[in-house]
Amino acid sequence: MSITEDVVQFEKALSEAFVKLALEGTDKSTPMSEMRERFSEAGRLWGRAFAVCLNEGATAFEIRASEVKCERRFLEVLNRQAGPNGAQRE
Repeated sequence: MSITEDVVQFEKALSEAFVKLALEGTDKSTPMSEMRERFSEAGRLWGRAFAVCLNEGATAFEIRASEVKCERRFLEVLNRQAGPNGAQRE
């Protein structure tokens, strides 16, 4: 069995790893601009890893498209959680 055989489980594990990396060394005093930079980078890297791992013959265009899509996704999650009126805001 391949580690990417269960796509949902693979996506969850990959997401958890990249979110953990993005949050490493941050706390409540970390500026939102820095958090956006971290989540933007984590999203791009996640998208690249996901595209390459699940598509053996991925073209540079497909990989870049995945990076952009996932970068937006990570930033949307950050905004829902920590943005104005976010779930994690005090």
